[in-house]
Amino acid sequence: MDIFFYKYNSSRIELLKWIGIFTMVVDHLGFIFFYENYIMRGVGRIAFPIFAFLLVHNYLFFTRCKKCMLLRLLLFAFISQPIYWYFFPAYLNILFTLFLGLFTIYIFETVSSSKYKYVIILHFIFLLFLPLSTLLSYSALGYLFILVTWASFHFRYINIFWVILLFFLNPLYVEYVFGILLFLFVFLLSKYIRVTPPRLAGNIFYIFYPLHLLLFFFIDILI
Repeated sequence: MDIFFYKYNSSRIELLKWIGIFTMVVDHLGFIFFYENYIMRGVGRIAFPIFAFLLVHNYLFFTRCKKCMLLRLLLFAFISQPIYWYFFPAYLNILFTLFLGLFTIYIFETVSSSKYKYVIILHFIFLLFLPLSTLLSYSALGYLFILVTWASFHFRYINIFWVILLFFLNPLYVEYVFGILLFLFVFLLSKYIRVTPPRLAGNIFYIFYPLHLLLFFFIDILI
């Protein structure tokens, strides 16, 4: 089965981008305008795993300046936060979760001494299980999902089911388990879908994320 991760062809990646953006919009529509519509919110659970996978895949195979990628991610996280607080006042937006996960990976790959690498990882994980994790979208488990996704590209014995097991340990995160299972299903299915969707520019998600929230903000005010 195509569970372990490696470099994938562009048509499959583009398909996942479109699915990720579509399900994110459905998720936010369900939360903002349809009073927590459970079907729409359920569909939206797939968005984060897709974006986490695409982020790590792009970071490993298509990014020349990794510092630039991190700075861009952090910049748009701050740009998106004011409007995000209007709808989700208790949390930091998903870009902060993605940034922290990717920043940990960057530090891990940059540090030359192997003994310090694991100290760094444990340090970040420890910090995120403190109150900071309650502010993150998808909490510390979303952060761990990013790390395990990265590890799945490097170590075949680490696979995404370890994350599923982690989520099952806490019944509060059952909805995230559903999202990961749905992601795995779509990920495997995408291998057999012979469709080449229109190509999305590499930075489209960074721009689309705050813009779609801003659009929903104006609609919410008008109605």
